[in-house]
Amino acid sequence: MARIPAPVLIERTLLLAGEQPAGGAIDALIDFQRAGRRVLLIAPRPRRWRPTRNSVDQDLAIQKELHRRFSRSGAELDGICYLAASLFSRRPDLEKQLNRISQRYACKSSDLVMIGCEQTILQGIVEIGGQALAVGPGNGPECPHYSSFKAALKSARQRH
Repeated sequence: MARIPAPVLIERTLLLAGEQPAGGAIDALIDFQRAGRRVLLIAPRPRRWRPTRNSVDQDLAIQKELHRRFSRSGAELDGICYLAASLFSRRPDLEKQLNRISQRYACKSSDLVMIGCEQTILQGIVEIGGQALAVGPGNGPECPHYSSFKAALKSARQRH
């Protein structure tokens, strides 16, 4: 039986234009997923994370819209994983959360590839042995930096 490949972790903010999904980035990611890659979106855990029956959190609305966009195009999003990754969160906790992702997909931590711009999360990926691809200016962990999400996605396609 073939092993299920590790998902490529994508920071959710790279798919948003403000609070709304950005069409071009989502279309590029859908093409990436259709080529046989698994995609798991990563987002910082909201400060006020209290979804109830009577209130729709902004994060839940974004999550619903992203899932809808993927399914309408015939693609599949593995999900959105919310990490406690603020500037003040403990690094060992972040590393534990990232290791849980690799365990969930029955892969090694070194198999994880992450595209993002949040330095804390990128550093966590590097520290557990995964590959980080940073989007934006090069002032973070030791990893390749790309000027755009599409350029980083192209690199991930070649690596994965």
